[in-house]
Amino acid sequence: MAKETTAAVTLGAQIGGVEAHDRTHRSIVELRTLLSEMCVGPYSDEVKEFAPILRVDGSIQQFGFRGLRNLRTSKKDGYITVEIGITKPDWETRSESEFRALLFQFLSSACSSFIQRLQKDKVYLDSTAFLTDLEEVQAHHLG
Repeated sequence: MAKETTAAVTLGAQIGGVEAHDRTHRSIVELRTLLSEMCVGPYSDEVKEFAPILRVDGSIQQFGFRGLRNLRTSKKDGYITVEIGITKPDWETRSESEFRALLFQFLSSACSSFIQRLQKDKVYLDSTAFLTDLEEVQAHHLG
């Protein structure tokens, strides 16, 4: 029987302006693509989707935070999510490669928070496979 292969780690994004989109879109889409190809799971019977959401400040909308906030789980819908705040200086003052590294650093922190929360809630997670797949994404994203 073949292993089910659906994207287990998704990456949503809300971008606060055209200039923010122009500077961040390529890095975000490439990371999203790598996650969908390399993090297919399943990593847990209860959690089917690990869904960090980027909130990128721009000229039209500012989210007003940097880092992680609002970690939430839904047992009913089988997902865990957290918001990742990216400020204007995060993308304005960095080169593309520096921004890519920061983006992955935030994603890695989000995934660590997922692991900690699920352990606290006593939800089984194959964290070894999860982290191994994330390392593969990192190698391609930053390589």
